[in-house]
Amino acid sequence: MQNEPPKTNHLQPGMQLSGGKYTIEKKIGEGGFGITYRAMQSGLNRAVCIKEYFPAGHSMRDTAHYTVYPQGIDDALFEKYRQAFRKEAETLASLQHPSIVEVIDIFDENNTSYMVMPFVEGRTLQQMVEQQGPLPYPEAVNYIAQVADAVAYIHQRHILHRDIKPDNVIITAEYRAILIDFGSAREFVNDKTQAHTSILTHGYAPTEQYSTTSRKGSYTDIYAIGATLYFVLTGTVPMDAAARMSEEMPDPRSVNPAIPDEANRTIMKAMQMKAIDRHQTVEEFMDDLRNIRPSQAATATTSATAVPSRQVAAANPVTSVTSNKQSKVGLYIVLGIVAVAIVVALILALGGRTTAVDSHTETIASPAEQAPTPTDDSYNLDSQKLTDEDLRYMSKHELRLLRNEIFARHGYIFKSRDLQEHFNSKSWYHPITTSTYDVHLNSIEQYNINLIKQYE
Repeated sequence: MQNEPPKTNHLQPGMQLSGGKYTIEKKIGEGGFGITYRAMQSGLNRAVCIKEYFPAGHSMRDTAHYTVYPQGIDDALFEKYRQAFRKEAETLASLQHPSIVEVIDIFDENNTSYMVMPFVEGRTLQQMVEQQGPLPYPEAVNYIAQVADAVAYIHQRHILHRDIKPDNVIITAEYRAILIDFGSAREFVNDKTQAHTSILTHGYAPTEQYSTTSRKGSYTDIYAIGATLYFVLTGTVPMDAAARMSEEMPDPRSVNPAIPDEANRTIMKAMQMKAIDRHQTVEEFMDDLRNIRPSQAATATTSATAVPSRQVAAANPVTSVTSNKQSKVGLYIVLGIVAVAIVVALILALGGRTTAVDSHTETIASPAEQAPTPTDDSYNLDSQKLTDEDLRYMSKHELRLLRNEIFARHGYIFKSRDLQEHFNSKSWYHPITTSTYDVHLNSIEQYNINLIKQYE
């Protein structure tokens, strides 16, 4: 098809790029650094997404030859940012994650640069909430968990997204969350002051993004993840960080009382104004959200009102003393109780000792007494490697629960009725709403599963 001169700044339908390899169908978006198009790839006959380097307010297009020129900035600065655009495309092309759209081609044309990605069909979280209202908690957590996993992946490679928001998360028909629009992405050294161009979305950007030279790190994206979850659960855009300097932002539960405590706590922790007060890694954020390791602010409140039972037992006799005589009686009672407890303990210990004559071995106590139960939160299964000593005395049932707890903490839904009922009873368990959700285990979790299988 013959190319016709454009009537606007964006490329027109039918326009061909890369020697006819791609044919533009329509413009689908425009941002600070470029214009995004839907196109068809010839030969493979598949839909693709093409992003063109076209800085908003600083570019113009030759209406006769489609050539892009700088406007309001000098050629050297325009070229500097174009090279940065290419570098980002090359970096993203090296990423392989199920929740990150892949860059499949990069090329230069029309005095600018283009990156090509598969076209992802679906709705953004923004569109979903606008169309149907706040999402149910299990569904929202499913999507946020996938986004968080993708963000943790890029953080491990020293990349910040810097523009995480509901409009940049596409949900496919298979309930897969895809993080898009890495146009603001920059490589970073965690918690170091860097000169990043100030690109932000109000409501989802923390205070450090309002400055081109400020400390940025994983916590910058974590703020945006928390803000995205705030919107998805409440249907309300969070208060802008600049406004929060003088006003207090309502917590999400005050907007939607159905939000669980752990979600309310985690969102508010992630969106703290000071970076040091937020979760410092995505793993911390998800552990807080899943109630695996609640954030310090929540545990401090709980522990302040809790009095250990031993302290109560010791305090009660003191507060009940009204005379020396009563004090002596109380003392005798306590001594008597202690004596009885010692005798009972000895009887139980001797009763629990059974001798196996055939093998000349002794079992001092049952396996349940020696090994902690697998779901009492005594193991950090995602960050602590199990040992042979941990598993040696566990029954097959205990091993089975321990193995499946790893999957349960990722929201896995079990086909086995007894397993499903068991994990449904756990306060930290939040099932994923779709059976197509893939569990992504880290290396320690995989190690623990393999070790447990050896004992099963």
